[in-house]
Amino acid sequence: MISFSVRAVMLCGLGMAMLHAETATALGTGAFDNGASLRLTGQPGGSLLERLRDLEVALAATRLEIIARDVLIVEMKRQLDDEHARTEALSGKVQFLDHARISLETARQEVGDRGRRIEALELLLAQSELSRLRAERFLFEVSGDLLSLDIGDAGALTAIQGRLRARIATSESSAAMPNTVPSAPAAVLIIQP
Repeated sequence: MISFSVRAVMLCGLGMAMLHAETATALGTGAFDNGASLRLTGQPGGSLLERLRDLEVALAATRLEIIARDVLIVEMKRQLDDEHARTEALSGKVQFLDHARISLETARQEVGDRGRRIEALELLLAQSELSRLRAERFLFEVSGDLLSLDIGDAGALTAIQGRLRARIATSESSAAMPNTVPSAPAAVLIIQP
């Protein structure tokens, strides 16, 4: 098999021989005064060597186009691979963000539940404080009644004893109810003195 460079040298030599023959016929006589009207190709206006050179130029241009397309294909494949890698990275980020969103929503629900529990506890604390203040007021009223009581006034002492017994009965009935911390405001236990 003959290599491309050997073939090019042979064609170049053949082209030189044809060019020499064509220039020799261009100086012809008679019908060939103006040179050969038909070249070796059988077509007027171009020599075989010129056609060969034109085809070689066209072949080289075609090869350059093929190389440029191959380079473009390689570049597009690289970009496609980069886009696939970027897509996978974004997919991972989307999964992470989705997990974070679910965790955030769970935390928000937990905060809401705890907020409602805190409100219920604060309400229970306020009610307890109110009950304590009412008990203290009652104690001060009874103490005031006892201090202002005359020593021989049995009726006033009986009235004070009746108030004390009614108050103790009310306190015992409210203490019999379970004192639990509700989980939601709808289940708040209201303690009335």
